[in-house]
Amino acid sequence: DNKIVTKKLNKILKENDELKANNISLSEGLESLESDSGSDIPTSEEEILEMTKALRANKLLLKQKHFDMQKSDEMNAELNIRFELEHDGRVRAQTEIEKERMILQNDLESKTGECVKKS
Repeated sequence: DNKIVTKKLNKILKENDELKANNISLSEGLESLESDSGSDIPTSEEEILEMTKALRANKLLLKQKHFDMQKSDEMNAELNIRFELEHDGRVRAQTEIEKERMILQNDLESKTGECVKKS
């Protein structure tokens, strides 16, 4: 179960890194467009329409990437919480097992002592 959570967490972290890289690439592309936009001012109605469509497409793409990153962050948080809870449960179980072992060890020692005294 822990391996599955770890595997999912690693997959989400990898997807998150890819999304961040894509976001950086888009940001650089937008910066490039902004720096080039001064020299390439559209003059015809067709060029304006084309640039408007490209801008809308970029906005939609950025919104989708933003949504995907939020979803990925939420999944990361959920998996981290699950991982921590499972770890805490294992630690508690190990502690209980250790206590039970000590009780049984003490019982065994006392019974062994009784047997030695009787013989």
